[in-house]
Parts: sequence; C-alpha cells; structure tokens
Amino acid sequence: MTTELRNLGAILYCKTSVPHTLMAGETVNNIIGYTFNPKNRNLACGGSSGGEGALIGLKGSPVGFGTDIGGSIRIPAAFNGLYGIRPSSGRLPYEGMANSMDGQNSIFSVVGPIATSVGALKLVIKGLLSQQPWLHDPLVAEIPWRDKQEQAVLDIVKASGGGQLAFAVMRSDGVVQPQPPVRRAVDIVVKTAEKLGHKVIEWKPPSHQRGLDLAVSFYAATTFPLLICYSPKHGFTMAALMVCSRLSLLEFNFTDSSKVQGAFALSGEPMASQISSVYGTLKDQYTASQIAEVNVLKRQYQKEYMEYWNSTSSLTGTGRSVDAVIAPLAPFAAARPDMYDYYGTWILF
Repeated sequence: MTTELRNLGAILYCKTSVPHTLMAGETVNNIIGYTFNPKNRNLACGGSSGGEGALIGLKGSPVGFGTDIGGSIRIPAAFNGLYGIRPSSGRLPYEGMANSMDGQNSIFSVVGPIATSVGALKLVIKGLLSQQPWLHDPLVAEIPWRDKQEQAVLDIVKASGGGQLAFAVMRSDGVVQPQPPVRRAVDIVVKTAEKLGHKVIEWKPPSHQRGLDLAVSFYAATTFPLLICYSPKHGFTMAALMVCSRLSLLEFNFTDSSKVQGAFALSGEPMASQISSVYGTLKDQYTASQIAEVNVLKRQYQKEYMEYWNSTSSLTGTGRSVDAVIAPLAPFAAARPDMYDYYGTWILF
C-alpha cells in the first residue's frame, strides 16, 4: 500500500500510536504512554488506531490509515468526530503490513482510511484501486471502483419523483442501553433520513450475541458457559441474559498468549491493564479440529445473516433489501481512560 500511495503522490510523514497487541479500544503502550482524546483529555481517543484518530482529529493530517478487526478504525473515527471505513476483507491491500496474531485467518484484519470528510475517504480508496492492488497482493479481489453502482444510488436520491433509499436502525444490542448522547445521534440520523423521504425499518437480525461469541472465540479463551461481553478491566463477564449455543460450551483458545508474554519478556516491560486482562495468563489453545468447528459455525452464521438481510426486501417497499444499517458504534460518545468496559455486539458490523 505504501508504494501505491507514493505512486499517487501521497506524502507519508509519521507513524501514530497504537496499543501493544492492537487488541484494545484504547491506545496505550510503553513508548508513548496513554494517548488521550485531543478534544477532551478526560476521554479516550479510541483504539487500536487511536493515534491516527487523535492526529486527524487535530487536523494534523487530512487522511490516514488504520487496521480493523473488531472496531480499530471505527472506534477512533467515532471518538474523534471523524469518518472511517472498515472495508470487507480483500478490498484493499494488506500485504507487508505488520500485525499481531499473523496467520489467524478466521476473521481477517483489514486496512482502511480515516479522514475528516466522506470525500477524502472516496478519494483515497478510488486512488488505491486505480493502482490495481490485486496485482501485488494475492488476497485482494480484482474489483475496481464501481462507478455504475455509485451512480445508481445517486440517481435514486436525485430522482425527480423523490427516489427512496431504505435504511434499517438498530438502536441497542439488547444487553447495554446506549447513553443519551448516542441515542440522540441515532435519532437525528433516522429523522433526517425520513425527512428526506427515505424508508427506515427496525433491524431484527439473527442474534448478535451468538455472532459475538463466535468472534470472541478467535481471540480469547473462556471458561464460562456463555460469553456476554468483554471488559478490559474485568475480562470476560456474564450477563443475566443467557442464550446457549454449541460454541459457548467450548473452552479453548485460538490465540497463543505465550507469544504475547514472550514479546514483553524480551524487555521486561509491563502489559497495560487493557491487554493483561486477556493475555496476562496462559490458557489452553484450540486444536486444529476445534478451529475448524468454529469456522463452520461462523460460515453458518454468515449465511443466516445474509438471508435475513435479503429478506428485508419484503419490508422496504423499494423492491430492494436494506441499503444500509444505522446503529451505535459504542454505548458512549467516547470512553473514559481505562473504563472501556463494554464493546458490545455492534462490532459485528
């Protein structure tokens, strides 16, 4: 990607802070320390691409890139009042980028832009795709920027008869209720879409909790009968709402915490609390057969979710399924330092 950006005339001038292991929604490490939110230093800037979010939030750069597997582009963008895109895996080139847990291919990490405007996001993505990254990264799909599909959406919006898009709204994940500022922001978006003549329906997909159980199993061990949420301070906790699944009975670990501990042992430096709650103790790992079983469950869940999305065509009145989903990114506008205690099921988007 750096070669392609330079070919386009980009000037790369700095690397920004991330949390060690990249597996946190806050940004803290033993080189820079804690990276605070530049608009309110009582709040977090997000993570894992939090340094990028803070820099761009201060207008220190017009656009930058982060990586995302569970919110690491989306969280800093939201916490710093920016725009970000977490692309589908295989959309933008990742070849050669440093990453934690390399070789974990059940849920791919992706790279995407963070910027101060939607136009900037479009500019850099369209520019990168013009460089044909699929010729240099074997995991990138050969899909150029699709001008016809973009124009089709614009034609609907600009239609003289009042073209209509269809949105769905998911106001809560059913476990933690978002705080008033977040609920208000969702309501503003919904009311604006409706005022412009677009259709908004309620989003009632397959259980996001079941999807979160699947996602969490890739990154952390559990000895609980059901995982409900992750807290950096308290690790994995249970809630009163229990819905059992085959996956939730598995008690193993995809990732090797010994590798994380070994990296820290090289210098003797401590883990931040946001990381030590997950990787601070050694846990049993999944076997290859157990990883395969979870991969099958993941594929089945993806298929179920896809069929639900397609089924909304009977509800939208446009003849199409829902064009986009409006939902919170987190239960708060920004977390307080060391208090990002609930990531929720919204990260599945």
